[in-house]
Amino acid sequence: MDIICAKCGKHFSSIEAAREHGGHCKETSKGEPIHWIPASKSKVNPEEWENLMKLINPKDVSPATKPSNVEPKAIESKSPIDSAETKTSISSSSTAGSKGSPDEKKADKSGIKKTANYRIPNWLIALLFIFALSIIGLGISVFVGVFVPFWILLIFSLIYSIEKWFYYRIRKHKSIGKLYRLFLNISILYVLGLIIWSGIKLFSQQFIYSPLAGSLIFLAELVLFVWMWRVVSKNSWRWPSMKLTIFSLICLFVIFALAGVNPFSDYKTSLITRYTAWIENIEKSRLEKEAATKAEEQKKVQEAIAMMPIPVKEAPTKSQTKSTLTTTQALQIEEAEQEAFKLINTIREEAGIPATKWSDELYKLSKQHTQDMANSGELFHTSMGSSHGENAWGGKGYYHYRYDELAKVIVGSWMSSPLHEAWLLYAPIKESVVSIVATPDDQYASWSFWMNTLDRGPELIGKVVREWKGSGSNLPWIEWLKMKGYL
Repeated sequence: MDIICAKCGKHFSSIEAAREHGGHCKETSKGEPIHWIPASKSKVNPEEWENLMKLINPKDVSPATKPSNVEPKAIESKSPIDSAETKTSISSSSTAGSKGSPDEKKADKSGIKKTANYRIPNWLIALLFIFALSIIGLGISVFVGVFVPFWILLIFSLIYSIEKWFYYRIRKHKSIGKLYRLFLNISILYVLGLIIWSGIKLFSQQFIYSPLAGSLIFLAELVLFVWMWRVVSKNSWRWPSMKLTIFSLICLFVIFALAGVNPFSDYKTSLITRYTAWIENIEKSRLEKEAATKAEEQKKVQEAIAMMPIPVKEAPTKSQTKSTLTTTQALQIEEAEQEAFKLINTIREEAGIPATKWSDELYKLSKQHTQDMANSGELFHTSMGSSHGENAWGGKGYYHYRYDELAKVIVGSWMSSPLHEAWLLYAPIKESVVSIVATPDDQYASWSFWMNTLDRGPELIGKVVREWKGSGSNLPWIEWLKMKGYL
């Protein structure tokens, strides 16, 4: 045989063990009869079950526990001891039923009828218990200003009532047991979320006005969670599992949210808004970091340009050139500018670097800078933070040079300086211009390029600047460059 106690769920394979358990079941109230259920694999017909109940507890045979829908068959005795006990019990019970006990005879003679004591139904006890704890929880919640105690006591009273007074039914009826298991899983998830929420509010001092009361409520939540976990592990149904419950809840949330059912739709909108804001903040931080890095690199480029030497070329005498022009003839400024621009692009292409394009907007800025140098009579670079930079050049006495000869002198002067050559051959420069201005005494030129499109300057420029700053030399920048052979 294999029977199960409907209260505690223990299995028994002998009549002696079942009888002994009758007075020691921790889940059964004092005076309450033991309810038994057959094992799932046990094949016992109603007649066999009734005889078995008489053997275990002859005074209390509960018809509700009889197995149904089973074909009758002969009782199979697993052991001689069980068989003998069965026969003895049946004969004794039949004898007692025919003759009657002395107490029954005495009662019949006196004519006094015995009345059973009134007993409160289990469902009413459970209902009163749930109501009482709910009222207590509501009172505590109103006092502390948070409804957490109400939910804690309500969940505890529901589960305790089922375990105490209705455990037999949920064990007997599998469908009810599965619903109860689902209720336990959802309750555990709810209490877990409640613990996380309460913990965050408590540690941020936003839970309730009293830290002591908040700590006690938080501990009560932990105790409830541990107790519920014990109840779940005690109920050995394998379905629905916790994973299935979580997956089903997520699916329902998504379906309701997409269908526009509130409050799930509002939760979805809130989650999307927070996620979008989080992504935007990350992107904003990245862009700000890139802008700061670019500004730092731009500053380094401007510093490198500001520290570059500016060559001043003295023109040779007329006898040193093959030119037949006289000093009274005017220079062909525009032709010299275009020729110098073409020479620079030719040098870049021969070095395997893409040629630059002419920019009219940049030409206006470059021409203004060159004119400013001519007006002041000295060479200088554009200020820090300007949109453009340049290689500057100045010379004297080049009026007798043709435009192509002047272009060669200017570009050759830049190419003879390693630092200026590094800029001329800098591949990231995409647009550039050459501007020339002549005064009665001097000539000035600028090869200008956009600065706001560059992240950094040529490697040689940065290397020389770092070397000069790290040398600790007291020499001026130009003198130090000449000493090192950069000029």
